[in-house]
Amino acid sequence: MSATADAAGLARLLGGKSAAPVVGVPAVPHPLEARFAPGPQPTDARGVSRDFLRHVVDTTVLAVEDRPGDGDVLAFLPGAREVRVVAEQLRGRIAAEVLELHGQVGAREQDRAIAGRRAGDRPRVVVSTNLAESSVTVNGVSVVVDAGLSREPRRDAARGMSGLATVRCARSSADQRAGRAARQGPGVVWRCYDEPTYLALRPQVTPESQTADLTGALLTLAAWGTPRGESLRLPSPLPAASVQGDEAVLRSLGAVDDAGRATAAGRRLAEIPAAPRWARALV
Repeated sequence: MSATADAAGLARLLGGKSAAPVVGVPAVPHPLEARFAPGPQPTDARGVSRDFLRHVVDTTVLAVEDRPGDGDVLAFLPGAREVRVVAEQLRGRIAAEVLELHGQVGAREQDRAIAGRRAGDRPRVVVSTNLAESSVTVNGVSVVVDAGLSREPRRDAARGMSGLATVRCARSSADQRAGRAARQGPGVVWRCYDEPTYLALRPQVTPESQTADLTGALLTLAAWGTPRGESLRLPSPLPAASVQGDEAVLRSLGAVDDAGRATAAGRRLAEIPAAPRWARALV
């Protein structure tokens, strides 16, 4: 199970009247030292601020110079744009090899970043999105630099659609990122924020169903024969206000009836790999 999963909540969901047993596998972790390096406000009206990205670069340079042993450095940024900006600035300041890891990088480059360096290679700095948080393991890392940000879907009530917003990451994500430094030996995490900020982070990642546009999910549920997911046991109940508003959108598209059941047109839309509004425009 992922280290960031809400085990107690899943146990209650799966257990019915009584929570399912949770089996823990104890492990002796390698020592991990946490260092806090607070900087300027991370975001402004245009997104992640240039000043904060420069602070992440400065912190990464310090982490490279002060790294214990011969391990590599893994830096976490919220998105591909920030990864590119930080990586480019680092290449002009350090002798270490700088690699990027995100969804827009080709498979060969991703494999190279993940594989770790060979004997005789230069030290490496891998600048990554949360792809390296839990999806993959970057070998040879002993130092993590964490910007403390993540990019998550948020519903725009004015437009009735979702977009990606840059927000403070959850504490579970911060801990997961930090743990990447101590998977193969003692490690250090540099957090680009102060300790009170870390302690104030929300404990767990907010479920996407609580913040994102639900038109696609509701149409899928309706096509399955479970309008609004009411007969399903979900880890997090769908927000009533979002269900009401997004189902109204589906009705305006002719995709569901007043009871939330899929119409013939709705079932056709559900087969198209696009958001319901775009699918409706295509038929």
